Amino acid sequence: MPSIRGSSAAGLIFVISPPKICCKMFEYMEKLIAGFPQDMHQAIDRLRFIGVMPTDMQNVLITGLGGSGIGGTIAAEVLARRCSVPVCVNKDYGIPAWVNTHTLVVACSYSGNTEETLAAAHKANEAGASIAAIASGGQLLATAETEGWVSAKLPEGYPPRAAFGHGLITLLGLLQGAGLYNDWDATDLHRVADVLEQSQETIRNTARDLAEKLQNRTPVIYAATGLEGVAVRWRQQINENAKMLCWHHVLPEMNHNELVGWAGGDKRMGVLMLRSEDDHPRTALRMNLNMDLMRKQTDCVLEINAIGTSRMERLYYLVHLGDWLSYYLAVQRQVDPIEVNVITELKNELARH
Repeated sequence: MPSIRGSSAAGLIFVISPPKICCKMFEYMEKLIAGFPQDMHQAIDRLRFIGVMPTDMQNVLITGLGGSGIGGTIAAEVLARRCSVPVCVNKDYGIPAWVNTHTLVVACSYSGNTEETLAAAHKANEAGASIAAIASGGQLLATAETEGWVSAKLPEGYPPRAAFGHGLITLLGLLQGAGLYNDWDATDLHRVADVLEQSQETIRNTARDLAEKLQNRTPVIYAATGLEGVAVRWRQQINENAKMLCWHHVLPEMNHNELVGWAGGDKRMGVLMLRSEDDHPRTALRMNLNMDLMRKQTDCVLEINAIGTSRMERLYYLVHLGDWLSYYLAVQRQVDPIEVNVITELKNELARH
């Protein structure tokens, strides 16, 4: 098992290894993250089994929450400049008033039992929308079969957040089947997965290094608007795997509000600036200037540059790096990266009412 090597304020060298009591949980999460590229390959190969999608839709709504919904957030950003119709995301029980018979609604729930997603799908059905469902089972797939919706079944046995390699590819496949874009094919996506597989050790080393630098700090994640979904993924993974509070914002928006709040910033904060050559040149300049300003408040301002020859390669590189970072932060903090007991407790309480 990997260890985290660092130094104390006194200059003493220390090594943090996973606690023996949770060794299996660390091994399980490590296996899940390491298997991410293979999950992508499997998901790509399954796309040919997706049913016939409705076409000529005037708008698209992707509804889903948490690890099941993050794929929708990222897909909407990816398609924003490629798709001729609006693609929006929904993370609530209700749906927008504009959903109608010309709307494609994609309901994403890994378990198939997320109550908010089920409620939104029911509302969309009442509105006459065309509906597609992505799940591993549960009520969502059962309803899809009863109602005749297009559905895609994901492999079972994953924590929802760890099924991202299957979920996003499947979602993109559904949207491509609906005629919303046509500039990627299976070969392109297989190549992205191959690049991740080949870069695995380099990505892990980078994540270890970032985890060392973030020790005893609150992560503050920034990205350009087009990468907000990736920033959200980083935040969610750090929340769930490392059991840490953190936050994110996007540029240029944060320059009109949160930047002023950095007057109260201090050394307890560790800035993670996610960057890509796809960023707008003026946003890239803003990032440079913002990092200079933030360094006046904290000595931990980390610049993370996406690597890849295409936008999809760069996007998936950042996602995979963030997943590994959350794992090594969990190792460093000696917390179980699998358990999310507080979410289970909340669901149990909700079920009582």
